[in-house]
Amino acid sequence: MKTPVILLAFSLSLAAFAAPTVSNVTMTQAIHQTVRVDYTLDEAAVVTLDVLTNATGSAWASIGPENVAVLWGDVNVLVQPGSHTIFWAPEKSWIEAHPKSYDVRAQVKAWAVTAPPDYMVVDLRPSAELAGAPRIRYFETAGQVPDGVTDRKYKTDYVLMRKIPAKGMTYRMGSPSGEVGKSRSENTDWDGVETLRHVTLTNDFYLGVYELTRKQAVTYTGYGNPSAVSGYEAYPVGGDNNNGGISCGRLRGTTYLWPEDGRNVGGALSELRNRTGVDFDLPTEAQWEFACRAGTSSALYTGEELAGETTSANLDAIAWYKGNSGNHSHEVGLLQPNGFGLYDMLGNVGEFCVDRIKHNALVSGAVTEPVGIDSGDNHAIRGGSYPKAANHSRAAHRQDYVSLSSEFGECGFRLWAPAIAK
Repeated sequence: MKTPVILLAFSLSLAAFAAPTVSNVTMTQAIHQTVRVDYTLDEAAVVTLDVLTNATGSAWASIGPENVAVLWGDVNVLVQPGSHTIFWAPEKSWIEAHPKSYDVRAQVKAWAVTAPPDYMVVDLRPSAELAGAPRIRYFETAGQVPDGVTDRKYKTDYVLMRKIPAKGMTYRMGSPSGEVGKSRSENTDWDGVETLRHVTLTNDFYLGVYELTRKQAVTYTGYGNPSAVSGYEAYPVGGDNNNGGISCGRLRGTTYLWPEDGRNVGGALSELRNRTGVDFDLPTEAQWEFACRAGTSSALYTGEELAGETTSANLDAIAWYKGNSGNHSHEVGLLQPNGFGLYDMLGNVGEFCVDRIKHNALVSGAVTEPVGIDSGDNHAIRGGSYPKAANHSRAAHRQDYVSLSSEFGECGFRLWAPAIAK
């Protein structure tokens, strides 16, 4: 016989972002153990649910996101104003392991459309396969993401995005004099110099936890080389194995240029937008480097510097590069992520940014939300790649050798989206 939980109601709004208000929260439990949470929402918001318990006999605390995993109804999605219902199956997630009855509270949170939760999951599959399930869902923590962020489906049939807390943040972009591997102006045209400057970003944004994979690109946009997918579904676009890559022009379209055309896109990104409703694009260089560094100012996001320009043992755990890749790309997400939980920000394949670039120096001095130059045909590439030496796998490294139309095998992409709930 299943042991019931003792139910109380509780609501919470995020006042720091002037979030919508949740009211009239009630909890009931059916005889078959399913818990029903009813609530009223006063304006559109993303709604999430946590469950608190006083099992310790003292302060109320969350039972843990992994124990509130089986949810359905008006939860983890953008919800419109009105009365709504959430269903929770505790017998499938928590109560089986806790036979004693405890008091529990439902903590219903409302997240403003302009301040959604940290994780966004986008289902790329055809509408017929969704069986009425929402295409876009949001989760407050990595622990709440169904089956965990490392589940293979987030490398193939879904896109997993992490919100980068960049709003109002100022950081040091570029590299200091003497950094091991630093690009210099006398280097070849492939290397952009890394002028130090302070950059302020104005908005949070979502960035892919993984590089765009071949299954995601070929199956759901029709772009790329289908013969390269079999057996390599979770490998990044670009790389070896006859993949050939996808040019930045085919990804964004050749008729829309940044920054003059803003976030308007064609090509594969237009296909993804039409399928999902998410305004996918590429990050700017400044956004990419902020996300890569994840609060660090060192060459590597681990807080370390390179031990050498060609090979470096402290890259082995975080990046596929010349010293450990075997001269081929690898499935995304196999090495250690950075502080924001992003994988392969260094190495594997180089990542296109939306900025156009020339091999001249960055403009020095403090800047806000820089967008790059408004001429030229080459897009900035960041992060290094599997055949390149260690000095390319640094947060500050910049390259400019691939034109809008070039399909260069070692270059790929990481999806960007505005932090606005859809």
